[in-house]
Amino acid sequence: MGQTYALGQCQAEAATHPVARLASPRCPCARPCLAVASAQDVQPSAEFYRDALNANGNGLWIWDFVSGDIAWDRHSCALTGQHQDSDALNWQNLCERMAPHAGLAVTAAISRQVHAGEPFQVEMQVRYDLGAWRWLEMRGGVIARQDGLPAQLAGSLTDISARKAAEQALAEAAIAFESWEGVMITDPAGRIVRVNPSFTRVTGYTAAEVVGKTPAVLRSGRHDAGFYRRMRETLEREGHWQGEIWNRRKNGEIYPEWLAISAIKAADGCLRHYLGSFSDITEQKAAEARIHDLAFYDPLTSLPNRQFAGLRIADAIARARRHDGRLALLVLDMDDFKRINEVLGHPSGDLLLQGAAQRLQRLVREEDMLARLGGDELLVVMEDLTRERDAGVLADKLNRDLRTPCVVDGKELFLTASIGIAVFPADGADADSLLAHADAALFRAKQEGRDCFRFYAPAMTQQAAECLALEADLRRAIEKHELVLHYQPQIDLASGRIVGVEALVRWQHPQAGLIPPAHFIALAETTGLIVPLGEQVLRQACTQMRRWLDAGLALESMAVNVSGVQVQRADMLALVSATLAATGLAPQRLELEVTESCVMDAASQGVLQQLRELGVALAIDDFGTGFSSLAYLKRLPIQRLKVDRAFVSGLPDDVQDAAITQAIITLASHMDLVTVAEGVETAEQFAYLQRIGCSRAQGYLISRPVTVAAFENFIDAGTQVACR
Repeated sequence: MGQTYALGQCQAEAATHPVARLASPRCPCARPCLAVASAQDVQPSAEFYRDALNANGNGLWIWDFVSGDIAWDRHSCALTGQHQDSDALNWQNLCERMAPHAGLAVTAAISRQVHAGEPFQVEMQVRYDLGAWRWLEMRGGVIARQDGLPAQLAGSLTDISARKAAEQALAEAAIAFESWEGVMITDPAGRIVRVNPSFTRVTGYTAAEVVGKTPAVLRSGRHDAGFYRRMRETLEREGHWQGEIWNRRKNGEIYPEWLAISAIKAADGCLRHYLGSFSDITEQKAAEARIHDLAFYDPLTSLPNRQFAGLRIADAIARARRHDGRLALLVLDMDDFKRINEVLGHPSGDLLLQGAAQRLQRLVREEDMLARLGGDELLVVMEDLTRERDAGVLADKLNRDLRTPCVVDGKELFLTASIGIAVFPADGADADSLLAHADAALFRAKQEGRDCFRFYAPAMTQQAAECLALEADLRRAIEKHELVLHYQPQIDLASGRIVGVEALVRWQHPQAGLIPPAHFIALAETTGLIVPLGEQVLRQACTQMRRWLDAGLALESMAVNVSGVQVQRADMLALVSATLAATGLAPQRLELEVTESCVMDAASQGVLQQLRELGVALAIDDFGTGFSSLAYLKRLPIQRLKVDRAFVSGLPDDVQDAAITQAIITLASHMDLVTVAEGVETAEQFAYLQRIGCSRAQGYLISRPVTVAAFENFIDAGTQVACR
């Protein structure tokens, strides 16, 4: 063992030293003595035991009760932070290095071993030279006796710091596992192997219900496959993932949670488990929603407030800039609302404002926004504006709805509003300027009598007012059957004989006189008036055709234009069938002209097929000006192609018009389709169309659209038209 140091103690100090009772009473000194124990003082077998212990990382110590000396081997000195060549090596110094109460624990353990024969084993913390703490375990027992009393005690000293750290980590992990957060552990394949009680509390699933299954049992369906794929990729790349996720409880309730997943790997780097911890953030999300509502929504009407409206306008302007679009702001101010509050009180005024907000919300498109700017002032943000006058159309609808009486506290109240409109980008490039200009237009509406709307640009106001007036007049014209039909003949180019006629609607306005379709058909389509208008036109045309046939006119077909809005209606087939039955006209005598866009619309193709099965002829109007697909042309039940006047007008001199017209006629000929050239105005055009094989022609050269009487006179003049 070599030279070691041992600490003895006199009887005089027995009362102060905790282990002195075990030391030899034979020491004659009156003070602690430091004695040197040679290797010969240790049992010869000690070297063997020392080497065996050292080989396992353990130290050896021997306590001689007769001499009071304690011998430490070099490894024990290293573990306790002592130096073998230091005079300071003694039990007292070791006790000073121990954690509080560790010395008493060691003494008590030795006493139980010596007097009761209990195994000597004690754990203690010792601070070594660098100031760090180390956990040591002392084990030992009596190895020699003298006169029946213990003479020597020997044992081992082991560093158990790593074990204690692992125990501490396990204890902390156990605390965490039993924490308020839900915990789930899966194997590398994703199968659940363990969950904690909080998992059951949050999800409703017991451990028995989920162990062996995958976390997919919790999926809410709100996340797509890409979400989970990105989660797995992050886990594989970084070893952890965290984020917000929506899961489903056992009772079917969907809830939000904050989830953190970590990959647990062994020392060799192999994946052992996945550890997921999560917390239910339902209350947090609800609190965030409440804070958001308080910040961005009006508590009285539940509409977005001025702050939210400002953000929305800025976003709408950014989108409009990107797509070269337009938007409108409509600022509404309730007329005389202050008087209502003063007479009826603010509670009644609040109820009236709430009711108005709910009614107006139903009139605003889903993609637009109705907000409350404050007081009795509302705002509409109207995006994707096709025409500026559409903002005026909406303003008129809002005003008309507000004029409907509202009952509050048993009283019938009437409300009107003044509306100012500003359009981006014409009236401003940012939210502030647009709002300012809309307010200016609102002020002008107030000055000009209230219960009206005004655009920021006076010209727009005038135009929008004219359109609204025209819409009102058109509605009345339909109701009073003021619409009339004019008829334009179609001739067979080979024989010059009149074979068909096209019905063209005209509006006989009481003040403005005859209004051509270009001025009101588009308005009818945007307002939905095209449906009742189209019904009247169809019935009039079929009735007139039946009369002409009964009178002996040899007409093959009556062509009637129909809008895509009409074709897409579910009752289109029923309308045509009922009209033919009511007028007694055979389906083969009716030709419906549709636009290329209508033919290309998938929703219309089924209706067109049904109409063809009914026996009605179908023609594509203005062929070549849209985006027809030849594949569709091959499959659809079309019998005629009408060559647009844009191509006919350049004939025969314009090379491109001639080439396009020739191509259309050749295509139609090979597909066994009839071609009708529109807008024929010169003998040269007529002759060229004859030469290239066009089937029919109509235009001012033959006849303008005329009244019934004029058409009949035209027929009476002769059955052939000399156009050469």
